[in-house]
Amino acid sequence: MSDEHNHQTGIVLWFRNRYPDVLLFAIPNGSYRDISTAKKLKEEGVTRGVPDLYVPKHRMWIEVKTPTGKLSREQKEMHRYLRALGDTVIVGYGAEDTSLQILKVMEHEV
Repeated sequence: MSDEHNHQTGIVLWFRNRYPDVLLFAIPNGSYRDISTAKKLKEEGVTRGVPDLYVPKHRMWIEVKTPTGKLSREQKEMHRYLRALGDTVIVGYGAEDTSLQILKVMEHEV
């Protein structure tokens, strides 16, 4: 399991415990796949750069990186696009940083 996976699963567990009535779901864009599966997913609409998690109620996209992670060009372009639509995009570097950014958004909207 990747370190990024561990950070993301920690965020999902924390979020669902803290906000049990707010839907948060994952976008299965990451991780290695064999060519056949990757082709099928692309045909089904999987798109590079889409953030890892989404909270529809708050139009909040969440990209979880390791503390030393970097955004790809596709991620940067997608984040600009989503922000231009008026959505919130969080890029968290590790579970703690991500949770603090989520708290700021959630507290601001209350």
